[in-house]
Amino acid sequence: MAAASLPSFRTLMESDAGVVGIVPGQGWSVAHLDGGALEPILAWAVDRSGYGAPLTVTSEGYAEPHAVSDRSFFVPPGVAPEDSPYRWQSDTEER
Repeated sequence: MAAASLPSFRTLMESDAGVVGIVPGQGWSVAHLDGGALEPILAWAVDRSGYGAPLTVTSEGYAEPHAVSDRSFFVPPGVAPEDSPYRWQSDTEER
């Protein structure tokens, strides 16, 4: 089935971002140290060097690269945010 035949398909654009593949998010999420809601990762955009950038969904329903910061961290599937091995501690938090 071609993507253009789907009723929700809008467009496909070429980019110079160097993305060579998209991998499903498989239940990963992004959490925030300020306690905001978990953001499900829709997919990982893999570039030519093998780096995977998380794609999350905007409130308008569009997939966009998630801006990773020192106040956010990845949460694997089935793991609570507080137990994530990817949780980064700020300088003021105790371990």
